[in-house]
Amino acid sequence: MKVDRRAFIVAALGVGGVGVASRLATWDETTDRDRTPAPMPPEPPDDAVPTVAFRGLLPGGRPCVKPTIAVDGGRAMVVAIDVAGGTEMGLACWTSGDGGRHWGAPAPIATWPAASRAMFDPWLLTDHRGRFHLVHASVAREPVADRSPVVFRRSTDDGVSWGGPEGVAGIGDRPMLGIGPGGRRLAIACAMVDPASLPTRPLRSPDEASAAIAKIRRLCGLFVSGDRGRSWSAVAGPEGMIHGIPFGVACDDGDRIACCWIDSDGKGSTSRSLACTTVDGGRTWQTTTLVERLQPDREHGFNGGRFPVLAQGGGGALHLAYVGANGKGLSVRSSRDWRAWGEAIPLASDAAEEVRFPSIAARGPMVHATWMERRGGRYRMWYRGSGDRGTSWSAPILLDPPTAPDSPEDGFYVSSDDDQASVADDGAGTAHAVWAARASAGGTLEVRHAVIAWKVAEPSGP
Repeated sequence: MKVDRRAFIVAALGVGGVGVASRLATWDETTDRDRTPAPMPPEPPDDAVPTVAFRGLLPGGRPCVKPTIAVDGGRAMVVAIDVAGGTEMGLACWTSGDGGRHWGAPAPIATWPAASRAMFDPWLLTDHRGRFHLVHASVAREPVADRSPVVFRRSTDDGVSWGGPEGVAGIGDRPMLGIGPGGRRLAIACAMVDPASLPTRPLRSPDEASAAIAKIRRLCGLFVSGDRGRSWSAVAGPEGMIHGIPFGVACDDGDRIACCWIDSDGKGSTSRSLACTTVDGGRTWQTTTLVERLQPDREHGFNGGRFPVLAQGGGGALHLAYVGANGKGLSVRSSRDWRAWGEAIPLASDAAEEVRFPSIAARGPMVHATWMERRGGRYRMWYRGSGDRGTSWSAPILLDPPTAPDSPEDGFYVSSDDDQASVADDGAGTAHAVWAARASAGGTLEVRHAVIAWKVAEPSGP
């Protein structure tokens, strides 16, 4: 099933205004883990290596894309877009109580934003204190000015129920979420539609809709909360972007915020991959260009899975993973002070025909990165990790199971050009990765899952 994002953009054209939610539904503010949050994982032994401990498909047979995972100890949760409903797509949620070895059937997130006809672009995180936080976009059934497409929710019972949903931002797209180390400060980055760029008359044909979409300008939307999402305030974002789409955001417990974007004027040849940081709550920003002319081989300005991703680890360190120009290579850079970025460390194979859909996660000294490499028309998912805050990295390991050495049947087909994978640390140094795939061209969509544990290799032989 092909997922067409343009239908949602057209539907959202009539929705105006930027509404900042002052309060969400009444939630229990405490969890059993508030007083004793999960400890940071220790550094792994020098001779420990990452190993695929478990891999498989999430159950249920639902056609889903853009899976996002969060893991808090043995409790794991995945949320993805369920595209079975076509343009009226919703969100499906899987949960596991044994660290991802067994999963329940997918359950729909049944509470919809008022007057909405679709929910999409989810991003899920945990505060490692018993809470799962979720942001996603939505589209109204009718042009209603006080309905907000960017939604925040929280669950303290492993996804059985969700607070909200309540709007945070106005006409937004692709929201991303960050959580400070203390668990109270949250940040949302999203692409905000500039109302001045919206059409002033009804759209009467697909051609008119396409022309209108091409003229829409997306501004940098940033919102922060100091009370676990009960209230939100807008923050001035980095200036100078023409059409910015975020792919990651992080915050500390003070005034520091970091986000990464693709900025474009609508053409792939002018797309830039950017990292932006502020240490004073958005009053001033520092922008680092990671890649100029990101995808001159593609017409689309940001579609294609070549985006940068961002995670915050131990000691407040930031870690970036980003795809090179023309989809060649994947590199990581780190920052200890949220100002200067270290030298780029290459992760992907030089033999890959193309690199797409990276993801990154960090906790304590652990940093985890996954990405897809294309060879011969099919893709494979790879992992590399660091146990010393991004200074050195493990050898790459394959996450999708091979059928035979160099078999043409190895690998998978991607779900679409507008997808995103996810990786998370369980709080103890074990990584969980999820991604959408098709086993054959045009085949059924499935969500794949892998658990990566760091272990000391057992001696072989006497």
